[in-house]
Amino acid sequence: MIFTKLITIAAWIVLVGSVLRIITGLGIATEFLGPYEEALRRYGGTAASSGAIID
Repeated sequence: MIFTKLITIAAWIVLVGSVLRIITGLGIATEFLGPYEEALRRYGGTAASSGAIID
């Protein structure tokens, strides 16, 4: 029972993280977070483009 609850918590954490990553990629692509290159450098980490973040 404890392992089921732990896996459920882990699944929710992964889901929320994935959704936030997609939202960040879309925010960069639409330039909502600032100019594209600057936002990509600031929020994208080592990603080559906003599409790489979304993938």
